[in-house]
Amino acid sequence: MKKIRLTPAEVAARLGNSERTLQRWRKEKTGPVWGRSGARFYYLESDVVAWEQERQAAMQEYISINEAAGLLELSENTLAVWRMKGTGPEYAKIGRIVGYPKTQFYEWAKKHGYKI
Repeated sequence: MKKIRLTPAEVAARLGNSERTLQRWRKEKTGPVWGRSGARFYYLESDVVAWEQERQAAMQEYISINEAAGLLELSENTLAVWRMKGTGPEYAKIGRIVGYPKTQFYEWAKKHGYKI
């Protein structure tokens, strides 16, 4: 099986991120596994696919912004303001996706009088 190399531009387009984000991820040692050939970076397609699958599996344990807003009967904007202010339920970012850990979300909602 031939290993297909992808450029940072191809990976960025596939993931919906910028090349700058990939550069930051390389520095932070997060994101898909990458390699280097001389001065050029590359990603193996199989590594990118595996990383995408891991990310999707991780998001199964989170409630989306849309779901959270519906459950709390609030707007997504309100949740965004709460995130900026550091109030509201605990959240996590996986890439560009924001999610609320299910257990902590339901505990927070109960503690603050939301009937879900």
